[in-house]
Formats: sequence, structure tokens, C-alpha cells
Amino acid sequence: MSELTSESQDALNRDDFVQEQGNGKQERRIEVTAASLNFSGPLPPPQILAQYNNAHPDAADRILKMAEREQQHRHETQSKMVETHISDLKAARHEKRLGQILGFTIGAICIFAGLTAVLADHPVSGTIFGSTGVVGLVSVFVAGRQINKENDDSEISEALMPSAGTPPEDDEEEIPSREEVS
Repeated sequence: MSELTSESQDALNRDDFVQEQGNGKQERRIEVTAASLNFSGPLPPPQILAQYNNAHPDAADRILKMAEREQQHRHETQSKMVETHISDLKAARHEKRLGQILGFTIGAICIFAGLTAVLADHPVSGTIFGSTGVVGLVSVFVAGRQINKENDDSEISEALMPSAGTPPEDDEEEIPSREEVS
């Protein structure tokens, strides 16, 4: 149970709240009113800012500057995240392109080695080298397309779903209740 403030305790001790009942008993009635004010966002409403200024002369200005710094920090962080994502996509594209070039080169070398072996009267080894090159090229391109499709699907789902690490846009704050005895 919450403790009573000194004002509440004084009000309880006053005789204003004592009422006589018909059977000779006294009854004490007290009305308690609780007020609550909710707001969302980084800044309180103007009335609350004015009350902050009453408590400390430049409090409202300090609160506004704090909110501006927080917004600037969020924008900078978001810009860095976007830049990092773009550079990661560029690096992945470069890596994929390099893999394609190297895979094609190895496949072409195997096919060329197989062709050379067949022309040099080594048909078995030439067939093995040539077919290895063709199978390697086909499997790399087929598997590469399937992996690309899976990556594209995951990137689309990541773009549609908000990240868990980002802070919410608006923070909801609640001002504590105040009890008044009337």
C-alpha cells in the first residue's frame, strides 16, 4: 500500500470529513482523485515545458537541445547503416562476379585440356577432362541461380520486416499520478 503524503495525513485528521450517521456512529469519507498525463515523442507538451522552466530557468531550452541532438544522432546512425548496407551489396556483387569469372575460366581450361587430350590420341582422359569442365560449368551456373534466388527472397523479407535493433520512433512516457484530498 502506498504511503500518505503529509497533506493527505493532515486532511484525514480534520473533522471536515466526519459525518454523523442516523444510528449514532461517525463515518469518515475521503475522496481521492488521481490525475495522469500521457504524451508520446521526445518532447513533452508546451504546458509541461513551461513548468520545467518554472523549476529551472533554461530547462525547456536544454530539453529541446537534447531532443535535437538525439534526432541528429538517429539520422547519422541510420545514414551509416544505409551506407554500410550499400557497400556490403557492392562487395557481394563483386565477389559473385569474380566467382563467375574464375568458374568460367576453370571450366574453359578443363574443356580446352579435354579437347587437346582427345586431339593427342588420349580419348579417355580427354573425355573425362572435357565432361568435368562442362558439368562443372553447368552445375555452378544452376546452383548459383538457386542461391541468388534464395538471397533475393531473404533480402526482400529483411527489407519488409523492421529490424529488431532499431529504436522505436516515439517513446511513450507517463507522468506519475498525484493524489489530492478534497
